[in-house]
Amino acid sequence: MTLTLQVPGAGNTLHNALVAAATGATGGFAAFAFATSTGIDTALAEPAIHKRLERFPA
Repeated sequence: MTLTLQVPGAGNTLHNALVAAATGATGGFAAFAFATSTGIDTALAEPAIHKRLERFPA
């Protein structure tokens, strides 16, 4: 398990960490303390993340 904190101004963003973790993954989970609708939409639009979610239709 990896804990990733996003620090303002840092080059490694939480978004990049999510995409990297989802690439090639067969499962997983995530928990967020704060999120904006734009941030969620951006993450869900990433092909690697979207592919993981296709396994669990609403």
